Amino acid sequence: MQLLFLGDFLSSVFMGIIMTLDTFIYSLVNSSYRIFMAIASARLLSSDVYYEIANKIYIIITKFIYII
Repeated sequence: MQLLFLGDFLSSVFMGIIMTLDTFIYSLVNSSYRIFMAIASARLLSSDVYYEIANKIYIIITKFIYII
């Protein structure tokens, strides 16, 4: 009986860690997206530079997703 409770406890701890990590990653992506859109809407970058930065961000996100 205690083994079942230990399993439930470890499962809930693991899920808590994963949810915390997920929340942190989501807020990081959200913040970087808002900053990126603010820079893009300010017309500080030419369209070529904008596409180059966007492609680099897509590559970074893709590699990060493969790691997870």
